[in-house]
Amino acid sequence: PDAERFGAGAANASGVGGTIARGIDNILSQFKENPFTFLSKNGYTLDSNIRESLGDIDLDVFYEHVFNNQWMGELNVGVRFPTGGDKDQFGGAYKPMGGNGGHFELMLGALGCYQPLSWMNVKIDGKVAFALEATEHRMATFAGSKIRNMGPRADADVDWTSFVGHVDFNFFHPKDSGIRSMIGYELYYKTEDRVTYKKKEMQSWLGGTVADANGNLKVLDNKLARANSERLAHKVRFETSAQLLKHFELFVGGGMTIAGMNVMRDRDAHAGFNVRF
Repeated sequence: PDAERFGAGAANASGVGGTIARGIDNILSQFKENPFTFLSKNGYTLDSNIRESLGDIDLDVFYEHVFNNQWMGELNVGVRFPTGGDKDQFGGAYKPMGGNGGHFELMLGALGCYQPLSWMNVKIDGKVAFALEATEHRMATFAGSKIRNMGPRADADVDWTSFVGHVDFNFFHPKDSGIRSMIGYELYYKTEDRVTYKKKEMQSWLGGTVADANGNLKVLDNKLARANSERLAHKVRFETSAQLLKHFELFVGGGMTIAGMNVMRDRDAHAGFNVRF
């Protein structure tokens, strides 16, 4: 169709279509290769990704104290070792990262349990984790960027703090304590990442312009790199189990995230068995 006739009939719109079409053609003429090919040449892809790796390993020490027939408490301290060994977040928007980004974590937790009735008890627990500063291989976030996590590799020192807590109500069958059900609530909160790039500026994939005062170098923005990294999740959980034999137990359960901020609204289910010797 004739682009010059686009918008004909509207006040002062004559010729607008041609102007738009020429502008689009001018922009497209500046690109010499497919954008996906361009990103791939720079080590970045938009493909889906599957990776296998060893996860991080937790080492915890617990102290439990039974006050009486109704009350008991527990304290625990732990360390998460970065055996996943993957600090590399660079490579693509859908690249999964093995482990916890190479961070050691120090964990402090507590638990309390109260049984007011023979067929019901309430358990409350919480754990705070301090991810110690480590260097991650992230994507550069330049000042004024509109898109994050798409850029050349830029190393950054990163750390954060997180908390997870539970309130669980456990119910026991009045005639068979081997049949149990739990319904509970989980709160998860993670602070905003504290990100500090190793360099203050670097060259982007697009190079620079004549107007750049510092040549081809672009300023990295720590604050923008931290944006939307604070997380909050509210989750409901349930589980039912049956002790079929003295040493054999079956269980089934699930959970659903009902509200939050910067987290997936996920649903999960699980089933399994315990064998005790």
